[in-house]
Amino acid sequence: MGIRVAVIQPKTTNNFTKNLENIKTLLNKVSPHEPDLVTLPEAWQHSNTLAAANQLAEQENLVLDILAKQAQEMNAVIVGGGLVVHRGDGFRMAAPVIAPDGSVMGWQEKIHLHKSEQLLFKRGESIQVFKHKDICFGVQICLDIAFPEISRIMALRGAELIINPSHMPSRAVEPWHDYMRARCLENRVTAAGANVWTLAGGSVIMDLVKVGGTIYHVKEHVAQDGEAIIVGELEPEKLRGPRLERLASRIPSIYSELVDRGQTIFYGTE
Repeated sequence: MGIRVAVIQPKTTNNFTKNLENIKTLLNKVSPHEPDLVTLPEAWQHSNTLAAANQLAEQENLVLDILAKQAQEMNAVIVGGGLVVHRGDGFRMAAPVIAPDGSVMGWQEKIHLHKSEQLLFKRGESIQVFKHKDICFGVQICLDIAFPEISRIMALRGAELIINPSHMPSRAVEPWHDYMRARCLENRVTAAGANVWTLAGGSVIMDLVKVGGTIYHVKEHVAQDGEAIIVGELEPEKLRGPRLERLASRIPSIYSELVDRGQTIFYGTE
């Protein structure tokens, strides 16, 4: 059956209202492509999310209402990127997953925070997997893609597509792509990463292509410089056999250190 994925790469300013109007414009531009799923990047609301956290959190319902209306009009799932939200114990960076009927399917909170983010945000504590058009997908916000355990857990729970809303500077785009390629190859999944266009872009859709025997290469569709939209047709269901084979080859008994939360190992000399 496949799934048509659209990635939006917006310019971001320090004006929330301007950024919100721009997102609405870009969603309207992507609508004629009839996507099944659209993802926005992390921190598209403001170019300085830490400084504007209070303002952004207060606009959560407004943003959700607008994204819900757009989802209904497009009959598509919208992954709202990384939004600043306030929960009972403080601020969090979280991605709403909005269904085609406008309802919120759920939230994925950012788990791994950058150093500066740790001063303000609380980290997420759980990993979610969603489903649309018989395709299961997970959402990882920015730095979460650098930790292979999250993608592996998602794959074990049935995820076939990894959505990665990010906020990457130019110097980090190539390593970001490397992480995404690795997650695809490790788990036999497809991926879509959305980045803002401020100093960098590099938004990308990744598929796996068989080149012989059991060897796969990553096929990429990278956004052009500047504000951009990319759309790709993915058929992650074709990877279900290879993915099950890969996951069945694991040897969990060897990886016990990964689940021993009380143990910290340091390598090297003191």
